[in-house]
Amino acid sequence: MAAVILMDQHSNSPYADMVWNSALFLLGSNGNAVILSDGQTHKTYHNSLQIKIINDFFGCEKISLDYLRKTYEPAYSLHEILEVYYGFVQDEVLLKKNPLAVSVEFPEDDSLHKAILKLDFKNVEIKPQHADLTVYVVSDLTCLISLDLFRCRSNKFTVLWIFPGEIKLFPVFDTSETGNFYALFNRIKRFYFDQLAGQIDRKELLNKTLSFDFFAAILDYLPEFINSGESLNTLLIYNTRKLIINRHRFSTNIGNSDLGSFFNSNNSNRLSANILSVFEKLSFHLEKPFGLVDQLKSQKTIFGGWVSSGGLIYRSNQLKVETLLSRTRASGNGSTKEIADAKAFCETLERYSQIFRDREDEYLISSHNELKEKAIHPHQLMLFSSLQYDSNNALSHAGKPLKPFDESESIAWSEVEDNLTGERKWIPTALLYLGIPAEDTTSERFFTWITNGTAAGSSTEMARLNALYEIVERDAFAIWWYNRLPCPGIDIHYFAHLKLVESAIQEHKKAGKNLYVFDCTQDIQIPTIAVISDYPDGTFCVATASNISIEKACDKAFGELNQVYLHHLAKKTKLTHVESDDIAQTISFHLPQKPNWPVENKVLSISEELKMVEGEIRQRGLTIYYKDLTRSDVHLPVVKAIIPGMRDWNIRFAEGRLFSVPQKLYGYLPTEEQFRNFNLL
Repeated sequence: MAAVILMDQHSNSPYADMVWNSALFLLGSNGNAVILSDGQTHKTYHNSLQIKIINDFFGCEKISLDYLRKTYEPAYSLHEILEVYYGFVQDEVLLKKNPLAVSVEFPEDDSLHKAILKLDFKNVEIKPQHADLTVYVVSDLTCLISLDLFRCRSNKFTVLWIFPGEIKLFPVFDTSETGNFYALFNRIKRFYFDQLAGQIDRKELLNKTLSFDFFAAILDYLPEFINSGESLNTLLIYNTRKLIINRHRFSTNIGNSDLGSFFNSNNSNRLSANILSVFEKLSFHLEKPFGLVDQLKSQKTIFGGWVSSGGLIYRSNQLKVETLLSRTRASGNGSTKEIADAKAFCETLERYSQIFRDREDEYLISSHNELKEKAIHPHQLMLFSSLQYDSNNALSHAGKPLKPFDESESIAWSEVEDNLTGERKWIPTALLYLGIPAEDTTSERFFTWITNGTAAGSSTEMARLNALYEIVERDAFAIWWYNRLPCPGIDIHYFAHLKLVESAIQEHKKAGKNLYVFDCTQDIQIPTIAVISDYPDGTFCVATASNISIEKACDKAFGELNQVYLHHLAKKTKLTHVESDDIAQTISFHLPQKPNWPVENKVLSISEELKMVEGEIRQRGLTIYYKDLTRSDVHLPVVKAIIPGMRDWNIRFAEGRLFSVPQKLYGYLPTEEQFRNFNLL
């Protein structure tokens, strides 16, 4: 029955059992006869069905009796079709196709090779030394990471993934296209994360669940799988209990590594920033079941903006229950549903691109003592203080206390580059990507993920610009917020012409609530806006944004306010009286006034704007490093910007700008004990 079920609706392919004799060519044809010749002898056919078959199909790569029946019945009887078909076979016009030579590999258990040799096959033969195709049979999908596919004896390979109740047959890949394979591998790993994270003793699983009868039927189906074209972009899932097949097709764009076919990565025109255009071009990521964005759910908030929930975000490449529990969803906001959807869509792709890929991302296992000046010290990036480490307040993403970095420990390091000087530096892989190489068993004791400075764009320059704005925004906010600095208030009505601002003003007025807009720009002269709302009962919302245009910064901050408000509703947490009084004191500094920045927008190209922002940051003695995280199967430019010493908005109190900037701008040097020890984000 297993063999029968494999042939379902695809058994009608014209390319099945036989091939035309390649030594023959069509010498002549008319309505009464056809002549085939090998150059020395001729074969002449007068039968009308013989003439039809040769005229219709001669030269086709393969032909089957089943297809001839479906083509010519009932015009011709089965007896007539059989007579002509087997006449061609007897005349050696049709030849039996050589079986597909296959090598079967069991990376987890070599002993299973013996069982394969005992099986009978019709369409394939086991020839490890001269194989056309190598089949890797695994139960633990992750073991494929360590395989050297370039040493595969055949030119093509595929994977059979054995799982209780089902067997998954991967598309067929050329050994020269392992990049495409691992792109698909990461996508499949993401889709089946629940199954992979829960597996135990996978070697035992392979022995218990592999049905060799069904396995033989699948191998015999491989020639049909390849010749029908399905092997190019289809994952076949064989349910071994219900004896049914599901076919999941991948977008052909997954294997297209030509980023230029989607965007001009050097395009510095402002039009390239249109996120709706990006959304439209990459919409194939919505295709089920393996699209990266499995949902887009939108809602309009009481402040007049839209907030969308996007695809799942995994914060590590490691197949652990902890990774499963820490997953979240991307989100986006905008003045319209379409813009909010597009932002949530792009954030999903951005975070997926940041996940570490074992076979794609280069790294070095070493210690800081060995690298020395070639590396950026992790303390410049983590920015926890000694007091925080000593009091167990330097926490991982899972809420576990982190250890101070040990310079003698070997960890994974990855390179980043200063695009101004070309200088390259090593930073901990764990601080660049989401996840680490399997051989790095140490980093999790010292580091937690950092998403600050990771951004996408329709070009590499746009992604860099977005990344820098995020870093500037969070740095300015942290210096202002934790130091309780008396930053200038802004009269919100200067921006009431903006749709999101107008809607928020009206809703707060109707509810008897208040909005406060602060200019929390610090030493880096790029306008940074903070908006505080007392709309939620028992707490406050704060949203921030930076841009060389204060109007754009304000518009973005009010978009974020819509998103933050929904986040507060979901958390349902309240501030203590001490915390409420603390924020009330900050609000008391708010004296609405005209913005210190020109309200009109500057008209610059992306390149000009990026150079302006980079220059402003570098004037403060800071160095900008970049890492391109763009993935060939995602097609969205993604960049990670690293600026040692600049602050994130998390509670991290190491020495540096949190102390030096207030001293420079306001004339006093704070102490760690004076910092506000909570945030609203």
